[in-house]
Amino acid sequence: MPALVRILIRYRFWALLGIGLAVRLLYIALTGADGLLSGDAQEYYDEAVRMYRGEGSGGYWPPGLPMYLALCFHLSGGPSLAAAAGGMLLWYIALMALLDSQLRQAPWQRRWLIPGVIALYPAMVYHSVAPLTHLPVAVLVLGLYAVLTPRSCRRDVAERPPLNSLLAGSFAALATLIRPAALALAAISSAWRLARPHPDWLRGRLLPAALLMLPVMLALGAWQFAQSRSSDRNTWLNEANSYNFFIGNNPWTPLYRTWWLGSHDERGHPYYAGYYALRDETEALPPAERQRRFSRLAWSHIRERPGLFMMRTFSRIRTFFAFDTLAGASMYRRKPIWGFSLLAGDAVCYLTLLLLAVWNLANWLPPRTPEVKLLLLLIGGYALPYFIAFSHPTYHLPVMPLIALLAAPRMQTAAAPRWSIILPVVLIAAIQAEWVLNMLFSLYTLPQQ
Repeated sequence: MPALVRILIRYRFWALLGIGLAVRLLYIALTGADGLLSGDAQEYYDEAVRMYRGEGSGGYWPPGLPMYLALCFHLSGGPSLAAAAGGMLLWYIALMALLDSQLRQAPWQRRWLIPGVIALYPAMVYHSVAPLTHLPVAVLVLGLYAVLTPRSCRRDVAERPPLNSLLAGSFAALATLIRPAALALAAISSAWRLARPHPDWLRGRLLPAALLMLPVMLALGAWQFAQSRSSDRNTWLNEANSYNFFIGNNPWTPLYRTWWLGSHDERGHPYYAGYYALRDETEALPPAERQRRFSRLAWSHIRERPGLFMMRTFSRIRTFFAFDTLAGASMYRRKPIWGFSLLAGDAVCYLTLLLLAVWNLANWLPPRTPEVKLLLLLIGGYALPYFIAFSHPTYHLPVMPLIALLAAPRMQTAAAPRWSIILPVVLIAAIQAEWVLNMLFSLYTLPQQ
């Protein structure tokens, strides 16, 4: 075996980390500011600039990522794309380090495969350099899992339940400040602590569960207090939550593309005139009343059309598990051939991880294993809010490290029934095919279709 190959195998973590960083720097060079600061990324960047200048938060976006970017600006001497991209690259390094530490905890084979996919995964590349929330939450969710499984964290932390719970709660709190949907993970993690077998119910179960929620309550309370002191707003974390709920649950919400009205301007389409009239009327209200009305409108529509809500929920589940297209779409505007290449790369990397996870669940991993139960609970708990509001393939990115752990190659120890593999594969293929057809032909755009 050539010496270079032996060195790369021996130092695979550093080799894959270096390759991943080189790919991300190349992506920055190819896209520039126009490619990295567009849509939500531009909004988060602008919010961070306002915080850096001491102007406070606009209140619409969750505060976690803008606060982090503002810190990066302070450390680098001022707002710049380089500071924002450099700050995001730190999250990528943390993700690779955490993933490598997890892969070392069990006798898994070919430990280079999963980190190699993550290093080249176009969606991960894009979110490693653009100021968006999904990659930081992915790191924190993986850290939460690591702390909740004592065998995979440091012995001195694992053997001290109070410290362990506070650390887990800190991960959940930071994730919630970045993406409020992560609050579901705090509740699941606390319930996981409460349900674990322990002879001392008070000190071994109830106290760790309560300590886990303590950092979450402190972080949210501190932010709410700061908001109330700096403005007349009385909102929970940020103003977008009730509006997002309304976007995904109103008479004009598309049947499949439930996120559509949140990212596309359809004012020129006569069908959506009623939506914009109702939205503009509601947005003219004071912030607190505006949020309450958006929530009331969404719940009222769900009660009036429960069947339509279930159909949209089924669509939200399907889109959540489709392959991501944001990196390819961002590149397509500049270089179409590169955009198509990234779309293909996203599909290949995502399906590689998802199909390997299905294979392992069927052939190797018994569902009763605590680690597997926790992985599935965290994946499902994070996805649940998107099944209720609106969904997009980008939103599964924070749980991809957990899926990657399920996908890590292992020795097969049992022969699974053929249907347990064929059925999930057929469902996954159908979800991807439907997503591609919708991208090409805009199917199900209007709810009555």
